[in-house]
Amino acid sequence: MIKTLNKAMEIAEKYIDDLPSRRTLNRYIKDGVLPSYEYKEYLGQNGLNVLYSDELVPSIIAAVELKGKMTLSEIARARQGKGEFVDIYNSKLEEIKKQLGGN
Repeated sequence: MIKTLNKAMEIAEKYIDDLPSRRTLNRYIKDGVLPSYEYKEYLGQNGLNVLYSDELVPSIIAAVELKGKMTLSEIARARQGKGEFVDIYNSKLEEIKKQLGGN
């Protein structure tokens, strides 16, 4: 699990040149383009009570790489297993996970 969106951004920017802003990534999360966070009761670190799944970093990279081929709505639907681009999205996500070493 990743503790902050900033940490996910730090990892993702090593693999992509045009990283969206934090504000844009938050909108992507809200719109279902990226996986959301999980609330935890208390993590004991500066009052943080959310964790992001390990899928976040590969999903950020996949969204950026696929954005030229698919709309954000199509990416969000493919993440849910719906629409005509599910196979393309899943293939890209698996490819990225391999590049990240299973991160």
